[in-house]
Amino acid sequence: MMATPTSKNSRTKVKSKSKTNIKTSPKPKPSNKPPPKRIYTIQQLSEMTIAQAIQEATSATQLLHTANRMWLPTDDDLAPHLRTQKIHHDKRIKAASQLLMKLGDWIGMGTGTVDVDVDTNVDVDVGVWGRAEFRAI
Repeated sequence: MMATPTSKNSRTKVKSKSKTNIKTSPKPKPSNKPPPKRIYTIQQLSEMTIAQAIQEATSATQLLHTANRMWLPTDDDLAPHLRTQKIHHDKRIKAASQLLMKLGDWIGMGTGTVDVDVDTNVDVDVGVWGRAEFRAI
């Protein structure tokens, strides 16, 4: 008896029909680059919240204008709820910290001390701190 594809003893594989006529374009590789950052004017930044303006600032001048908008608990014309509500105090501290970190990063870029690993031993006489006018007396 001759083996047929339908018999139990057959070891012949029957190929299923595949879609060979459909051509798909290769998927684009995901880019690791962030999208280009939009550059805002100082006027546009002044219309944003302080925290958002700090995030969107692209120059030290913009950061300093934003810092000028920050309030202090001792300001005379300060709204009472800003003095008493803890959330406003916490937001002010966080925004000030982010502003100082960003400004410090830009200062580091200008002196060539960016991306210093905290875990390594770094000599104090590096970058801006090595200059005589910044040393402790």
